[in-house]
Amino acid sequence: MEAKVVRESKFRHVFGKQWRKEVSLTNLRPSPSQEGSYIKANPKWIAIPWATGGGTLALIPAGKIGKLDDKWPLIDCHTSNLSDFDFNPFDDFVLATSARDQVIKLWRIPEKGIEPKVSYNPIATLPSGEKGVNTLLWHPSANNVLLSTSLDQCVRLWDVEVSKEQVKIEGHGDIVQSVSWNSDCSVFATSCKDKKLRVVDPRVKKGIIKEQADTHPGVKGFMCTFAADDRIITTGQTKESARQIALWDYQSLGSSPPLSMQAVDSDSSSLLCPFYDEGTGLIFLAGKGTAIKFYEQNNSDPYLHLLTRFGLNATYSAVCRLPKRLCDVEACEVDRFLALTANTVETISFHVPRKDTNLFQEDIFPPCASGEPALNAAEWFSGKTSGPKTKSLKPAGAKSVFEVPEEQGGKTPVIVRRSEGSAISDPKDTSQSQSLAQAVQSSISKSNKMEEGEVHMQEAGWFGYNWVSRWLSVEGNFAYCFEKQESPSALLIINYDDIESIEPLPENYCQDKSAFSLKVKGNKIYKFAVASVQEREQWIYTLKNKPEPEDNQPQEEGGEPKQSEGENNTNSSSSSSEPKFDGELSLRYAGWIFYAWYTRHCELKGNMLYTYRSNIKADKENFLESFHLGKIISIIKTENIDKSYPFTFKMTTPFKAIHFAAPTKQERDRWLKEILACTTLAVPEDIKDDENKDSGVKAQMKKTEGWISRKDVTWGFGRWNKYWLVASGKDILYFTSPGADAPQLKATMDSSMTLSLTGSSKTEFEIAMADGTKFFHKTESEDDCSSWMSTLEFLRKQKMDLLEELGIDINDLKSLCVSSNLENRLRHSGLWLQYWQLRLQHWKFRHQSVRLWYWVIRLWCWSFKSLQGKERGRRESGDD
Repeated sequence: MEAKVVRESKFRHVFGKQWRKEVSLTNLRPSPSQEGSYIKANPKWIAIPWATGGGTLALIPAGKIGKLDDKWPLIDCHTSNLSDFDFNPFDDFVLATSARDQVIKLWRIPEKGIEPKVSYNPIATLPSGEKGVNTLLWHPSANNVLLSTSLDQCVRLWDVEVSKEQVKIEGHGDIVQSVSWNSDCSVFATSCKDKKLRVVDPRVKKGIIKEQADTHPGVKGFMCTFAADDRIITTGQTKESARQIALWDYQSLGSSPPLSMQAVDSDSSSLLCPFYDEGTGLIFLAGKGTAIKFYEQNNSDPYLHLLTRFGLNATYSAVCRLPKRLCDVEACEVDRFLALTANTVETISFHVPRKDTNLFQEDIFPPCASGEPALNAAEWFSGKTSGPKTKSLKPAGAKSVFEVPEEQGGKTPVIVRRSEGSAISDPKDTSQSQSLAQAVQSSISKSNKMEEGEVHMQEAGWFGYNWVSRWLSVEGNFAYCFEKQESPSALLIINYDDIESIEPLPENYCQDKSAFSLKVKGNKIYKFAVASVQEREQWIYTLKNKPEPEDNQPQEEGGEPKQSEGENNTNSSSSSSEPKFDGELSLRYAGWIFYAWYTRHCELKGNMLYTYRSNIKADKENFLESFHLGKIISIIKTENIDKSYPFTFKMTTPFKAIHFAAPTKQERDRWLKEILACTTLAVPEDIKDDENKDSGVKAQMKKTEGWISRKDVTWGFGRWNKYWLVASGKDILYFTSPGADAPQLKATMDSSMTLSLTGSSKTEFEIAMADGTKFFHKTESEDDCSSWMSTLEFLRKQKMDLLEELGIDINDLKSLCVSSNLENRLRHSGLWLQYWQLRLQHWKFRHQSVRLWYWVIRLWCWSFKSLQGKERGRRESGDD
């Protein structure tokens, strides 16, 4: 199959990050009846219309965090609701406001901020005509030039230095909704409610020089912003109110169709507001909702490339973009936004991942606006033109990636000239496009492949098809689909040799996700959806390109697509090689009253353990269950599980324990050695041979399973309960007994947790999590206590080393609550019987009648679960 070339871009992996709640602003009361802008900000101030009636405005220092005072001082700007307001880009203390009272007011903010019970007067008042003002916008390069649009369908430009209207432009057929200046600040574009996009040169007599009708057919109008190369980005709606984005060429406006017109989503609640980053070419789309979508604009078809979407933790009513010079270049932060919710202001930053952040990444941080005027008002109105003054964001003493050799992480600047002297490739140069395609093709490597990740899979439900969250993993010659990341049983196994085709599905096939279909032998089609177009392209590239087998690892063959756990599944291709190890084992299942054992033929292939019916010759083409050995966190010998099966062992996963029984002791030890050889788990001392003994890192885990007492607090009283503890990987599991199938409690280890002895007997210790939660434990001897603490400390350090290697700040991590973590996992995985048992345990002591119902429902749940286990075992064994 021909591999699809992945588009080359510095920003394909850009990601968003919402700042912690501790640094957000809370206790806000924004005006619910606001007509225009909801929030604006500059390096010094945040301005928000307040819910007190009339045109009151709250001015909050930009560095303030936490809860705002209930009686925060306000400034009374107008007698009616504010229609718009805008900070002067060259003076952080000057603010322009407008309303329906037909005036524009200019304010100078005191350096100490607005004080309570003080009346403030504007420094200037500009009459805006017979009707109220709709929008305000300062000139990006000329000082004291202010643009306003009003309800009389006129656009005015003011010289605020002399408080005089210099230009009045007529010709719009309805209210102007948005205005945007071009890169050299000579002309501006307007979006109008009459569905026309116009370009205006305010210093020529004609005024309107370009016009495009029917830009977007939706009834709500549209928004616009200028982009690089004299292109204009618009966002509007279709006749069916689906939101869309378009890119227009300013020079051919009115005579040519858009360069690109794409559907965004089907949400009709509000218009999307476009924010364009002139330094990176990124476009951020935000409207009322919970997500921000961002695109990249360049000269390769289709010109607008969807990168991904970023979801917030709360619904926001508006966002504003902060000046680029506020970004943290050392953290590769390319843009920063403020999002206004019902009562908070959240900070959102967008980053480009880079390995070496000690170098200044000049290729993604070109010079940006410095905040200094290039012209004064008189010069600009007289005909002079200049773009904004710029400055470099390079920190003092830092080295640029262009100043160091490539072997030390440096880069070579690539500058291709285009019109107006800007750097871009020429789309008409075919030789250049061919060489670019070859360069992109040659640059595709393992970094462009997806090894594993969360996907949504289309599955049949009660009323049609549903998209269900799954975990897709690629290992060797197979792709595995699990219910969750930690699930040991694969719901679907796809052999690369069986893949016939992979195709992307149309946009909006799965709401706001990007979907693709995968067809395998037998005319079976599976459909998956991921968060972004780029992630979809990575999955398609990964699944289209069969990995090359390594010399030191045998290649697996023979995959079996499996519909659901517990059902028969036909192989898409039979196995042509012998398994690593196979034999007869008995598996334990929950029966009607007691546990039942069923004999299975087990085969170990690669990192998977397959179980078949004992009559292997009759059912060679079907397997019953598959267990991914990489999901196993512990495997040990067990004793006294069942007297009829003396040679047993147990594999523990984060969700359940799986019990096996072998016919002889030698076969059990052989199975343990073969399974452990496929994992990174430590080999138990009682099955090590001379060649397998080690004294390395694994030896530091002195104890991974055993009895321990834990202090559980109920209604303020502490009680010691005995548990069978399993500690491995990232989880601490508490079972009621060594033979229990599912953990009763679960805790996720935090890299910042601490271990300490408590009491004088040295048999008690506590685990303190980062959020202050403490777990108290007691062992039978000092040696046991020391062994447990050694194991837990080793696992903690192992996790911390991994986080440091990935560059993750461990102080930002929070440990999960034990009960809520287990409940959430059970609820999301559909194990509703166990979930309700947990819920009833919280209720059983609250009232006598509730306690009675607790035992009734628990008995029913236990009986129903046992009946299910018995019927499943009977069905799998083929008994009538």
